[in-house]
Amino acid sequence: MVIPRLKIVIYACAMNILICLPMHGITLVYNLRIAETTRTQLKHLVQKRHSIIAVTPFAQFRQLLKDAHESAVGGLLTYIYMKEHFFARVNAAVGRVHAQSDTLEASFSRTQIDDILATVGYAFSVHDRLSMGASLHFGVPTHADSSLQVVQLGTGHVGLGAQIDVAYSISNTQALMAAARFIHFFPRKVDIELNEIMQNFDFALGNAADLYLTYQQNWGPRHQIEVGYNPTFLFDANAQPPLPDLMAQINSTTHSFFGSYRYGFLIKNTYPSAIIVGASYGINPLPERFGNTQIENVWFSWGINF
Repeated sequence: MVIPRLKIVIYACAMNILICLPMHGITLVYNLRIAETTRTQLKHLVQKRHSIIAVTPFAQFRQLLKDAHESAVGGLLTYIYMKEHFFARVNAAVGRVHAQSDTLEASFSRTQIDDILATVGYAFSVHDRLSMGASLHFGVPTHADSSLQVVQLGTGHVGLGAQIDVAYSISNTQALMAAARFIHFFPRKVDIELNEIMQNFDFALGNAADLYLTYQQNWGPRHQIEVGYNPTFLFDANAQPPLPDLMAQINSTTHSFFGSYRYGFLIKNTYPSAIIVGASYGINPLPERFGNTQIENVWFSWGINF
């Protein structure tokens, strides 16, 4: 098959951009570590009141290869409704993302809204020590996907998935928790301007699969720590016309280790509240050529039960 000269130029430019700046979607609403540590620890607030609202400032820093960096700072807003065995949650976030290449002295920044993620689920007790839950996730993008060209906040794709949770109480003060999640992102058309030529791609972000394994320790009703491991697998990303190097960058595996601390208290001796401080460190060994050398997250949550 003979490739037209225009396509050769476009593909060459695409590869140059790929080397110049990191291209990713940074998302907080799909961050399982922040979402689960917030939900599982704030659920202890629920007494007769069924609603919880939490505000979570965050910062994320990524180093890609040796000279490329990404960062994001902003805030995540979470609303949770829990009644008996049923729960529902909505996550929304806004932040500023930044990408930089030290070698080429190129940089890019923008402020964006993350996807909006809605979750509904059902939890039940198997016996006194073991409980389980199942939930459905539906994510809606708030802007077009520009991750093939520059860093962005959010995936830019509709996401649909499911999650299973298991919690086992070792004692009155200790618990083990696990979760498995799968998200499918639906494809959409993406426009890229290369050398003042607009090129259209059919881009499928593919699928994301997460595991979430944690240990919790309580000290009385106020204090709790949690430590855990969260591997994430991104796979089946593809584009037409094909961009194999870029898809190799998106299809990846990340291993994250995290910890958080919760402190519970009452506001005006009436409203249960809690603060959560968390941090995580991730390594991204695959793919070897494009993997992130390190990913660092810090966050602070304040939730109130009303």
